[in-house]
Amino acid sequence: SCAARGRTRVGARAVHGATIAGAGHARGGVAMTPRRDVARSAAPVAMQDAENDVPRAAEEACEEDECAVRVVEEEFPRDEVERLQRVTLMGMFVSYCSAYFVRKPMSVVKKPMQDALGFSTGTVGLIDSAFLLTYALGQFVIPAIGDKVGAKKVIIVGGVVSFLCCVAFGYIALPYALMALWAINGLAQSASYPLHVKLLNPWFTSKERGTAMGIWATSQQVGATGATVLAAWLLAKVGWRLSIAIPAAFMLVTSVLLANMNLDPPWLQNTTYGEEALKNTKKGSPDVEPASAGIAFTEVLRIPRLKMLMVSYFFVKIVRYCLLFWLPYYLAKEFGMSVAIAGYLSCVYDLGGVLGGLSCGVIGDKFFQGRRPMLGAIFCAILTFAIGGYQTACGMGIWANALCMALIGFLVAGPDALLGSTAIADCCEQAGYGEEVLGTAAGIVNGMGSIGAVLQGTLTAYIAEKYGWGALFCTLAVLSALSVVSLLAATNSKFVESDQDEDEGIGATLVVA
Repeated sequence: SCAARGRTRVGARAVHGATIAGAGHARGGVAMTPRRDVARSAAPVAMQDAENDVPRAAEEACEEDECAVRVVEEEFPRDEVERLQRVTLMGMFVSYCSAYFVRKPMSVVKKPMQDALGFSTGTVGLIDSAFLLTYALGQFVIPAIGDKVGAKKVIIVGGVVSFLCCVAFGYIALPYALMALWAINGLAQSASYPLHVKLLNPWFTSKERGTAMGIWATSQQVGATGATVLAAWLLAKVGWRLSIAIPAAFMLVTSVLLANMNLDPPWLQNTTYGEEALKNTKKGSPDVEPASAGIAFTEVLRIPRLKMLMVSYFFVKIVRYCLLFWLPYYLAKEFGMSVAIAGYLSCVYDLGGVLGGLSCGVIGDKFFQGRRPMLGAIFCAILTFAIGGYQTACGMGIWANALCMALIGFLVAGPDALLGSTAIADCCEQAGYGEEVLGTAAGIVNGMGSIGAVLQGTLTAYIAEKYGWGALFCTLAVLSALSVVSLLAATNSKFVESDQDEDEGIGATLVVA
């Protein structure tokens, strides 16, 4: 089977990464994620006698793979790999939870801060907007820096900067200074999500990735809830200023934790066979340049299917954040619920979201490997009808309301978690790219989604006020349907590189992974 491909992949950090990953996983040994950093050499490495050399080279490669797998399995037994995976996943979960402790308290202290400083509602809104704007735009730039200088370094620096901004926020009364501080905080946090995805990805195979990312993605709901509860409790004890500063200390703690974690899978650092493979590769083809030497932002943007994921995430984020921010207001205004009851009832939306993110990850691993956008399209198709029927459910009583709200939360959180992490990793790998572009690619897709989250505030207020809430829910249903179209486009075969056609066109090619 090795000879059938007509090409040889040699790993700089793990020999024939894809083969070892498959063999290790099948034997119950180490679960390795292949690094598919494809060389971008203009001229293919092909000899006139390739037909004779390739089968022999492939046979030798298979023997090297068997030896490599034995080396890895002896050094990293499966139970040790699973322990390291659990520890890393837990550490990254806590790390991203802390991101909400420098964002969410602001929503709790808005009213007392406004009263204390005499700000208008518009001024408070501008402070919020400063964060959202730099957060959205920063995702197009900062994650690319993480790809070049190290994802962990960028996350840690961003965490420290955000902590300092939150501490300083409580001691400044000038509105423009507060806007500037909150804008810096947004910029510092803009790379957090995509770079966490980048760091987690190599720890899991494609068969495990969806479940792992689904578990990790629930850190958003856990962190937001924890930060809100802590800030509300502190507000009654120490006032609004310290209610922003004290929760931010959790971010400083997790930055120290992250600095002391080894976030590179140790089985990808084994050089017993990696150095020899790299030596042989350079010797056999001195003109081949590793892809990791530098990939431009525009090249990442041209990765097949990435634009479709960007469009889909833009629509999904509008739907998710509109419901997240406006459901309590809608229930209180249209159905006469008290603010407290409306707030408690809207928590069902978040609970459904936790289950949706986990379920989408597990289902994707079992039935949609390499086809995760199709799963997202199915979720969004059902979501379209659920949103369309929500107003009717609201009129049928509180239990029908809660059930439909939980279903909507379930259906929107699944694609949200999928599009922000696993679908991007699959997209990069299927195009022949590896970890060297994942942070940039995740930043581009998440940045587009964040622009949708920013726009939803104005869009929601305008439609609801001018045309009514019925028109708003119809708009959300249409946006969900548009996400179905873009996700289906992302599954189109013309976006997926055909290795078979490439092999027939150029013969044997040496690819540096």
